[in-house]
Amino acid sequence: MSDPKDYTVGWICAISTEYVAAHEDNPAIHYDLIASANQLMKDASIRDRLAAEKDVLCFEMEAAGLMNHFPCLVICGICDYSDSHKNKDWQGYAAMTAAAYARDLLY
Repeated sequence: MSDPKDYTVGWICAISTEYVAAHEDNPAIHYDLIASANQLMKDASIRDRLAAEKDVLCFEMEAAGLMNHFPCLVICGICDYSDSHKNKDWQGYAAMTAAAYARDLLY
């Protein structure tokens, strides 16, 4: 993605993120804007510009096509920083925290 205009900012209301800290064992839950597009965000400068200009907290691609067909709630577990240092080590944990939050919403 080379231009911030290529992203749409959705009013998706819940995301689950986690921060690794020695004194904190529980994930933090944030409610804010998620930018959604059909390509992976890999550029830290574009990420930072969108965050500053549009108050975007994070980026995702799975829901980009869904919102045009039916309204839904997207719950994401955050596993990387949306830059060139992508790695899959935290994907399982991120999926687990998102699933746990979804379960908590339903029960």
